[in-house]
Amino acid sequence: GLGGGEPARALQALTGVAPSVCRLAGEAPAAVDATLQSFLETGEHAICLASAIFDAHAQSDTISRDGVQQDHCYSLLASRPRSARHRSASSDLDRAEADKPPHEFQLRNPWGRRGLAQPGVPLRDASDGLFWMTADTIAELFVEGYAVRVSQDPEG
Repeated sequence: GLGGGEPARALQALTGVAPSVCRLAGEAPAAVDATLQSFLETGEHAICLASAIFDAHAQSDTISRDGVQQDHCYSLLASRPRSARHRSASSDLDRAEADKPPHEFQLRNPWGRRGLAQPGVPLRDASDGLFWMTADTIAELFVEGYAVRVSQDPEG
């Protein structure tokens, strides 16, 4: 069976292929950006990210940070150039922004919402669980990424 909290086993059961695992927590944002972008650029990978445990003493469905629920998996769907990269580097703040990793990444909560479920609020929200996040924030909130090559080619 697919027990909760084992994203590598779940991806392998769904695809028949053992996933590549990449460490995210504590990694340099530029390295996280490059790793995630490399998987997305092939167009042949299913990718999920496992969020960190923010409070080990609380139930996972009661803790959220920046809209990310603790100990939960999110799909990585797309990337786009980071909007700050288009600004001029005329001030120290702009230069600091220009030095950050070049992409933002689109994630999706498979439960169809951003953040935690709230009493009296529909489980799905208008975002359908889609949101954008930078590599710096991903490195802070996620522990590991899992990528499985899914190809239409029967040989590969």
